Amino acid sequence: MNTRAYAISRAALAVAAAMAASLSLGGEARAQFTGPGVYVITSASSRKVLDLDNSWWRDGVAGMPLIQWDPHGGTNQRFRIVADVGGSFTIRPLHSGQCLEVRPATGADGADIQQSPCRPAGGNAAQRFLIGPVLFLQRLNYIQPAGSRTALSTRSPSGGDAHHNGARILLSAYSLDHWRLVNTQFQFTRIGP
Repeated sequence: MNTRAYAISRAALAVAAAMAASLSLGGEARAQFTGPGVYVITSASSRKVLDLDNSWWRDGVAGMPLIQWDPHGGTNQRFRIVADVGGSFTIRPLHSGQCLEVRPATGADGADIQQSPCRPAGGNAAQRFLIGPVLFLQRLNYIQPAGSRTALSTRSPSGGDAHHNGARILLSAYSLDHWRLVNTQFQFTRIGP
């Protein structure tokens, strides 16, 4: 193949890839964590989105658990990610304006994630999370409580994957090999600033 034909082929592939990405992501949305903003967060394992249980109309109540659910576009499935100290972030459900928090604050294996009133920046380690790319997988990220050796996971308390609506999001101590364990991998789709 000559140089000109090669350049045209590369350009055509780039345009096709951009069009496919735009179509599959609903136009303006971007499926990658790019820093502070509003996101929908999807489990790579179950293809369900993170959701704050707002059953019985208690959506503003502290202590409501982080679960996964089929996407429905509600504000309890949208999260504002705000920069905090030391490269960490707070994750705030839009419907309540509270912060996600690890309970108990030790961040031990099997700990729950729930919403709680936000503390001042740097004031509560249980509300700070690190978000990083999964090795070898460009569009997937892990979510790790700051100072913890665990990560958010869609695994069930018994150790298997939980793929059903309402399954709680727990911390998993064995999830440090993020690139191998799909239940600790999440896709971030940015939907706002």
